[in-house]
Amino acid sequence: MTGTGRLSSVLEPGDAWAAGSGGPSVRASDMWPGAGGKAVGALIRRAIKARRSQVSRVDLMPRLPDMECLCVPQGRDAALLVIRDLSGGAADLERMRRLAFEDPTTGLPNRQQFFEDLEKVVGIQGLREGRSAVLSVHLGRIEDNVPGLSSFQQDALLREVAARLTTQVRGSNSDLEDDMERVTVIGRTDYRQFSMILPDIEAGTDAESVAERIVGALAQAIPVGDRSVLVSPAIGVALYPQDGEDAQTLFDNALVAMEAARNDNVPGYQMHSGTMRLRALQRQDLALELKSALDRGAFSLNYLPIVDAVTSKPVAIEALVRWPSALLGERSVSRLVNIAERTGLIVPIGEWVLHQSLALIAAARTAGSNARLAVNISPQELSRPDLPDRVFAIAQEYGLDSDVLEFEITESTLARDAANGFPRVKALRAIGATVVLDGFGAGTSSVAALSRSPIDGLKIDRSIVRDVVTSDAAAAACSAAAAMGKELGLRLIAVGIETSEQAAALAGMGCEQLQGFLFSRPVDSHTVLELGPTSVTTQVAD
Repeated sequence: MTGTGRLSSVLEPGDAWAAGSGGPSVRASDMWPGAGGKAVGALIRRAIKARRSQVSRVDLMPRLPDMECLCVPQGRDAALLVIRDLSGGAADLERMRRLAFEDPTTGLPNRQQFFEDLEKVVGIQGLREGRSAVLSVHLGRIEDNVPGLSSFQQDALLREVAARLTTQVRGSNSDLEDDMERVTVIGRTDYRQFSMILPDIEAGTDAESVAERIVGALAQAIPVGDRSVLVSPAIGVALYPQDGEDAQTLFDNALVAMEAARNDNVPGYQMHSGTMRLRALQRQDLALELKSALDRGAFSLNYLPIVDAVTSKPVAIEALVRWPSALLGERSVSRLVNIAERTGLIVPIGEWVLHQSLALIAAARTAGSNARLAVNISPQELSRPDLPDRVFAIAQEYGLDSDVLEFEITESTLARDAANGFPRVKALRAIGATVVLDGFGAGTSSVAALSRSPIDGLKIDRSIVRDVVTSDAAAAACSAAAAMGKELGLRLIAVGIETSEQAAALAGMGCEQLQGFLFSRPVDSHTVLELGPTSVTTQVAD
């Protein structure tokens, strides 16, 4: 708004005004009471006295909070006053900031903002002699897994990935200066790449725990429209200061580790530099120990009966792989399984289990049993296209047909197969085998995927069975799982039964088979034949 002459009216934002020399004389303070009007009056006096233009920022009143006043003298007693609203400039600056530093698809910091935050973290930790970590997460080629996704669908998928990442850490993308030790920065640093700063950690194991949580969070298929998509994350981890003392080196080393992780056949993470080399050597040594133990016949099998829910008589046997005690030490079984999976040793171990168990089945059938064998199979084994042919050949070696086999798979493995229409499960069923979903109720199986899947049964997980009598929530979970299984026409097996009350509760819910220490502790191969089983189950023990 502009005006010349003597001030004569109260202005609204955006109004223009003019007062002729013959108009009544009105002081600026009359138009804008308070400090704003006084500031405008002083500006006019300075301009006329100096006979030069003057400019100043003023707050005229609450409805005109941020204004710029330009006063141009027009003679001895007149001036041109130009008032410009600056409030929109702040919004413009905020929009410019978002364009410059924010990823438009996910709303996360972009590469430039991520680097600025990383430099800040490195600077602070350098002064404190602290430890930090950078994680780079690469997503597998989405269009290869699910061809035909539109750009809008891919954007929706990336937003869901970003949301899942933020749930795995605390205080993500808050102001670093507010609470530097607790804030995690998550950014999108490339098309299929997200990066994360853990600003204050005690040791590398803290970063590993986060990486493992990310793998778990992204293991479940992401619904996009009427399809489910798997993203197959590969994560690289670099630690400050051992893997880089400046932001660029630290980030580059996280990328190097990420590329190493991409070379693995299964989703996972890799540590960089000396850490990565040390872990690789440790895995290599342990893999050699596992291979040596397998060659020496140091593995063994124990057996745990599965009973009929009505008669409590054995109807199946689960064979548990016992890992050599010399290998375990302070290591967990899950650690050994992870090494076997990563190194590919899970395949020969699985074949050994298959040979041992099928030999037992053949002996049981010779003795008059109508035994069947169910094998708990790893994701890496299931992904092998030659699995059905290999299984068929081993069964034939013992004079058995493939229909003696029942395969147990986990929820995450089923979800991966579901993304492509269950080709692996269907291939196993094509040779006459059946498939059972293990650990049901402990994960996040999609009901839609289950309804479409070609599986034959559900094993309700021990984590909810354990409290079925003492917890209403656990009882409701078991009841819901059993009801879902019955509606889908699936055979129901409850595991981890330790009391008669649990057995009665699960049987009442419709579980046809039960398993647990209430009925039997694990027994050796000689005892299992005396039980006269009608089927045998095999899996890697935990």
